[in-house]
Amino acid sequence: SYPDIQVLKARIEQLENAGADALPENPEYTRIRNELRAAEGGVADLKAREERLRTDLNALAIATGEAPAVEAELQRIIRDYEQTQKSYEELVSRRDRLSLTASLSAGGQGVEYQIFERPTVAIRPVAPPRMLLIFAVFLMAFGGGAALALVLTYLDRSYTQAADLQRAFGLPVLGSIGTVQSAIQKTARRSDVLKLAGACAGLAVLAVIYTYLTVWRLPDATDIAGAQTASIGQTGDVW
Repeated sequence: SYPDIQVLKARIEQLENAGADALPENPEYTRIRNELRAAEGGVADLKAREERLRTDLNALAIATGEAPAVEAELQRIIRDYEQTQKSYEELVSRRDRLSLTASLSAGGQGVEYQIFERPTVAIRPVAPPRMLLIFAVFLMAFGGGAALALVLTYLDRSYTQAADLQRAFGLPVLGSIGTVQSAIQKTARRSDVLKLAGACAGLAVLAVIYTYLTVWRLPDATDIAGAQTASIGQTGDVW
């Protein structure tokens, strides 16, 4: 089937016809015979390789053709598994219901159960009263300020009046000169007084706003969470 091999065979036959006795000593015959054997070996190798390639090609074609079928089978198995799982869950649920019904029937009465809600923080404080607490805090603040001023005055050893000076040294005081403030000092003092008054007014406004928001505008817990119960009891049959 190969042209080169056919040519070699023709030359061998030609040499054989030329003389059978001279064939073994003819170098041309020997060379051609070796080439023929090598060519036949190459042809055999090529045929074996061709068979292997055809086998691989057929296997690949079979695998390619079976891929859709395998995918469809996988999808079917997944659907069957999901359906089986759903049926299993339904059977477990029915078994639990039947077991509960059987236990109730054996007892001859319903089951009493309690549902405990998780603990919550009350929105409206229970104690002390919010208004009283705010009023007490402000009294303590002002009282603390007044007490601090009294303590500082008591610890001050300077003499602010002529009688104090006379009492301390036991000598008569001929006279005293009051503090003479300049216009700049008077302006600065007036500014300090205004700042103090503004700070007090601001604190008063903040106190009123805080009291309004925390006492009168505080939402009722029942409006948000409803009636809070520690437990809910119910007796009855379960089907």
